[in-house]
Amino acid sequence: MRATAAPILFLLAALLPVFLGACGGSGSSASGGAKRLRLEVGKIKEVDFRLGPDTTLHLYSSSDNKEIVDVSRAESSPDDVAVRPAKGADRALFYIKGISPGKANVVFSEKKSDQEGPGRTLSTYAVEVVSK
Repeated sequence: MRATAAPILFLLAALLPVFLGACGGSGSSASGGAKRLRLEVGKIKEVDFRLGPDTTLHLYSSSDNKEIVDVSRAESSPDDVAVRPAKGADRALFYIKGISPGKANVVFSEKKSDQEGPGRTLSTYAVEVVSK
């Protein structure tokens, strides 16, 4: 009986993280977890999101450490081709810029302007900023 228990325990131990990850947990994004991003100080990563048909939803970004990263949304105008995503006008473009060495979590979410709370998480980035 002991010989058959060992493989079962091994299998359970191996699958436990998979089951816990699938259950969601706190801080996980809609895509299944934080995407890792490594930036040098001064470098910028562009992140874009497709805008849905619901015009009452607004996109938000937040960082848990504003001394490490700066997150901003590109403001586009008809004459400014540089800030419009190549995939079309139905996308919103954000910039994540490395400010100083360290780690920060960046969360992108959407919610209605009159909605309380954090809204629905679209994507989460675990950002590590390193020296040049």
